[in-house]
Amino acid sequence: MPTSIPMVRGTILLPVLKRLKTLGLDVQSLLAQHELKDADLSDANTYVQNETVYRIYSDAADLVGDPTLCASIGASVDLQKMLVFGDQLTHSSNLGDLLIRFVQAVSNDTTLITQSLLVENATARFGARRNFSTKVSPAHSDAFMVGLWVGLLRNTVDRNWDPSRVLVQTADPMLIPKPFHGVTLLKNDGTGFSIQFPAAWLSKPIRHIHRAEASPPKVDVLEAHLAPDFVEATRSILKPHIWGKGLKADAAAEICGYTKSTLGRRLAEHGTTISDVLTDLRLEIAQSKLNIAEASIQEIALGLGYSDATAFSRAFKKNSGLSPSQYRHQMETPK
Repeated sequence: MPTSIPMVRGTILLPVLKRLKTLGLDVQSLLAQHELKDADLSDANTYVQNETVYRIYSDAADLVGDPTLCASIGASVDLQKMLVFGDQLTHSSNLGDLLIRFVQAVSNDTTLITQSLLVENATARFGARRNFSTKVSPAHSDAFMVGLWVGLLRNTVDRNWDPSRVLVQTADPMLIPKPFHGVTLLKNDGTGFSIQFPAAWLSKPIRHIHRAEASPPKVDVLEAHLAPDFVEATRSILKPHIWGKGLKADAAAEICGYTKSTLGRRLAEHGTTISDVLTDLRLEIAQSKLNIAEASIQEIALGLGYSDATAFSRAFKKNSGLSPSQYRHQMETPK
């Protein structure tokens, strides 16, 4: 493999090309523009210039008309199957072990990318940094990798997932679908990506990359009840997203990193629903806003996603027993 020009294994393009084929798009013509053939990319010994990969990722997103295409594909990738050295990862005992094995494998494969896992106090930071300059934006490539690694992190942590403790830095946050498991996204200098998360998660066992003969882990029925309060965790994750966003059940589930049906099932185990959680949060925020004299009832209604003050007043009275005006008056009256 040439070392003077930044190059990467062509297999990195296969997930994106597969999605384009699924959508019935002309992959051959796209590759021909870059003097590549589909068949060649299946060979692990075929290398492609990094800038060519960046262009193809960008072209694919333009072709589909979806700037978040690469991140979405990355989130659905099977890491073990995609990587040439993926089989090495099947021996990983936990998340930390997997990331260390990956960092070592990358360092053996190239010196042009520095993959790292740093742990400082209670925080872990995993990421990659390019050791070369490029004339082509790598933003879609970084978005693909962010999708891949945040997806793996989310699946591994599972019930302990807390997006408020995950910080992602990438070249262009606009290329990441929103909301993306509820994580915080920041723009960086474009030289790579990083994912910051609690170091305690490194001890979590790997759930979806395992040996073929391994049996799926059994989950104790009491686990949910012995774990930290799931409802309170859900409330704390959703509360910052209530005001000004008209949050619905589907979006709430996505912020928490679940499908709507899964979050609904998990909350049902604790005797509540997505709708109840959202209603309680709206009531809590409404009460806080009503204590501020400057906030009109109409402003509060719209800020909480209600169509008008009447709809808000009806819902508020149903859940608190008082109209917003009565509640405000009661709070203002000296005891």
